[in-house]
Amino acid sequence: MTTTHPAEVSGRLWTVSNGFSMLRMLMAVPVAYLLFQTPVPRGTVFVLCWAAYATDLLDGWIARRFGQESNIGRVIDPLADKVYIAGMVLAMLVQGMIPVWFVVLVLVRDVTIFLAGIYLRKRTGVLVQSNYTGKAAVVTIGFTLLMALYRADVSDAVFAGMLALSVAMQAASLVGYGKRFHSLITTSRND
Repeated sequence: MTTTHPAEVSGRLWTVSNGFSMLRMLMAVPVAYLLFQTPVPRGTVFVLCWAAYATDLLDGWIARRFGQESNIGRVIDPLADKVYIAGMVLAMLVQGMIPVWFVVLVLVRDVTIFLAGIYLRKRTGVLVQSNYTGKAAVVTIGFTLLMALYRADVSDAVFAGMLALSVAMQAASLVGYGKRFHSLITTSRND
C-alpha cells in the first residue's frame, strides 16, 4: 500500500476518492432521467441509489485509508450528496411522488449549509466537515425518497412517519451545524 502525505494531496482534484464523489454527482443525471420514464424502472433506480450510497461510503474510506484526504475532497463529497439529492427530489416532485414542502425543506437545508460553509471558510479559514447528524439526515432523506419510489407498496402511515423522521433529522442537523458555525465564528472573533 502506498500512502501519500496529506500535504501532497491537499490541493489535488484527481484522486480515487474524489473520483467516487464526482461519479456520485454525475449519477444524478441517469437517475433523474429514469424517474421521468413511464413506467418508472423502479428496480434500476433502486440499484443506482444504492450504488450512489456505496460511492459515498467508498470515497471517505479510500481518502482515509490511502492518505487522499484533501480540502477539495471535503468540498466535493458533500456537494456530490447535495447535487444527487437535488436531482432526485426535483425529478420526483415533477412526477408527483413527493410533496412540494418536502422538496423545499431539503433544498433550503442543503443550500443553507453549503452557503454557510462558504461564508465560514472565507471568514475563519475553517472548512467544516459533515457530522453524524448531517449524515443521518441524508440517509433518512434517501430512505424517504426510496419509500416514495415504492409508494404504492407502503402504507400512508409508514410514509408519513418516514417524512416526519426525515424532517426531524434535517432540523437536528441544521441545529447542529448552526451551533458549530456559531462556535467557530465566535472563536475567530476572540482570536
